[in-house]
Amino acid sequence: MKKVFRTGMVLVFGLLALAAIACGSDATQSSATAVENGPAIYDGPVFRESMTSLAIKAAGRNRELIDAAITQDRREVSLVLNIECDPSEEKATKTARFLGEELLRLIKVFGPDDDPTTTEVGTGDFNYLIGVACADGTSIAKGVKTSDSAGIVW
Repeated sequence: MKKVFRTGMVLVFGLLALAAIACGSDATQSSATAVENGPAIYDGPVFRESMTSLAIKAAGRNRELIDAAITQDRREVSLVLNIECDPSEEKATKTARFLGEELLRLIKVFGPDDDPTTTEVGTGDFNYLIGVACADGTSIAKGVKTSDSAGIVW
């Protein structure tokens, strides 16, 4: 369990770095500082725990999904999924991307962001970082969706 948690945290920090690069940020803020300063500075829309729980529960109907976590730091929302991976890497990657996009769609439906369209995740107010790992801790997919993009870049 510790290994899975540690892998999940590594994915989150890696995805935060990817988002900073993708968004053109010259400086990154440590997560400790962001958490420390976040509530006092940020007064925008928030994904309440009831919203994230509902999205995770809805996504849980997929038998491959073992566990998921959704965290928010101002306008950055991280989705970390732990899935049961197929022995075929190609099929495992396809499943990981499908489940990551599905959870993103669900959190947009239940949360304060714009609802997704039927064909695209769509633009919105938040940047999303998605990390998917297999049950053994192996990272299988990482994706970023910025607020102004209509889809996930894997």
